[in-house]
Amino acid sequence: MVQIMSTREQRRNIHMKKFMGGRVSPRELHAKLAFPAGSKCHYCGKPPIAKFTSFAEEDEMLKRDPNLKIHKMAEPNRYAQMRAKFKPGWFLRINTVYSCPDCLPGAEKAAAKLPSWIFVDIDRGPKDIPIVSGYGS
Repeated sequence: MVQIMSTREQRRNIHMKKFMGGRVSPRELHAKLAFPAGSKCHYCGKPPIAKFTSFAEEDEMLKRDPNLKIHKMAEPNRYAQMRAKFKPGWFLRINTVYSCPDCLPGAEKAAAKLPSWIFVDIDRGPKDIPIVSGYGS
């Protein structure tokens, strides 16, 4: 059965405006601008779409690695660049890894298996949800 819409019903349709005129998706733009030039997927070498940054509690790291105390005294500027303040306290940035869309599920599983004293920040960027604008906008 074919349904024919009247002109009144046709006027009620909400029109969609595409992000940047449909030239690029929000996720592609994020991948292009958020990651440093030359960054590649850690697993396969493709262009990345997500960034995994691992942090460890500073007190815990100083307990586990006594050489870190020497590093703290010998190179205070580099040590200060590693430090990050979060609500629970001070953390040390351990590593940053990039992942492509194909390797993203495996990278998320690997990040979930890390010890409890390591915090992983995952930057996936925006989802590809179309931006819809209706009446009055």
